[in-house]
Amino acid sequence: MALNTFTKTVVGSNNQRVIDDTMLKLWRADNNRFSHEYAYVAKEGDRILGLMTCYPAKTMDRLLFPTAVKILRYRHLGFLIHSLKNRKDFRSMLRLKEAKEDEFHIGTLAMLPESRGKGIGTMLIHKAEQFAREQGLDKLSLTVDQNNPAARKLYERVGFHIVHQSDQKPFAVYRMVKQVDEGAKR
Repeated sequence: MALNTFTKTVVGSNNQRVIDDTMLKLWRADNNRFSHEYAYVAKEGDRILGLMTCYPAKTMDRLLFPTAVKILRYRHLGFLIHSLKNRKDFRSMLRLKEAKEDEFHIGTLAMLPESRGKGIGTMLIHKAEQFAREQGLDKLSLTVDQNNPAARKLYERVGFHIVHQSDQKPFAVYRMVKQVDEGAKR
């Protein structure tokens, strides 16, 4: 849901069923950037309200190769053919610098439509701040699609600032960073 255009390039398909199937396999598998291992779910009873994936940037970088291996295993030639046909998109994705080494990165933050505007995103961001502090990191980072002003507004409201704008089509994103409040350490 939150990855939209990105997943077409990552998975190497325009077919939504293939994208969903591959992302589900990645979710269930360990040791990859989209794994349940790095996901935190906001729930009300048994009802899921939203989800966040996050990790230290060093971990995210370390997961690049194992993630690529899993995608190749799941998609085989389909990934390679799509990547060759869409070289510009693939190169743009590889050029994206989502986080710096000294940051704790929020890879995905998504709320179900009926959960938006209820503070769930803010709550998950505060959880990421806690994780960052536990890892000894004092900055959070994320990227947000330039065509998602509602998400950008949320991030700015909780203290994120745009530090870079990338217009590498189709990934027109803002890289945003927030200083983690040292006073909140316990």
